[in-house]
Amino acid sequence: QAVAAMATGTRIEAFLFIIGISYGIAIVPFVGQNYGAKALHRVQEAFRLSTRLAFICAGSTLLILLPSAKFISSWFSNDPEVVRLSTLYLIIATFGHVGVYLVSWMSQILTVTGKPRPVMLINLTRVFLFVMPLSLLGSRLYGYNGLIVGLVIGNLLSGGLAYFITRHQLHQTEY
Repeated sequence: QAVAAMATGTRIEAFLFIIGISYGIAIVPFVGQNYGAKALHRVQEAFRLSTRLAFICAGSTLLILLPSAKFISSWFSNDPEVVRLSTLYLIIATFGHVGVYLVSWMSQILTVTGKPRPVMLINLTRVFLFVMPLSLLGSRLYGYNGLIVGLVIGNLLSGGLAYFITRHQLHQTEY
């Protein structure tokens, strides 16, 4: 049931990430053009806007899911326990979406400005130092709920890391 709930939750999450993916696609040419034109102030503004937008998107998602997660989860299963667990997953996991957006968008900003090494550091750290160990630890200590909380904390930590690395890299950029 927990596996079915995670599958349901991640499928719904994929749909919820469409706006974030769209923004990530749109930011690449904007940052690339302005970076190439040596308009670093516009790249910095895109960085600031992306940070704010990550919180707005995650908050909006949470506001949408609070009243509707159970209803949406019931589209994927008739089993009450699967619906309960997938609803729980959706509500808790949404708190980590800020980190997911920050990792994605900061990685795209760094890549388009010619800094792929920090992107590799961010993603390796996210997976091997934050998400996997914290999810494993959470699941060992608190079961299904702990796994989700570990995922959230891992995503938030990696989002914070992405933010600080990107800020540092952009401040170091000079023409």
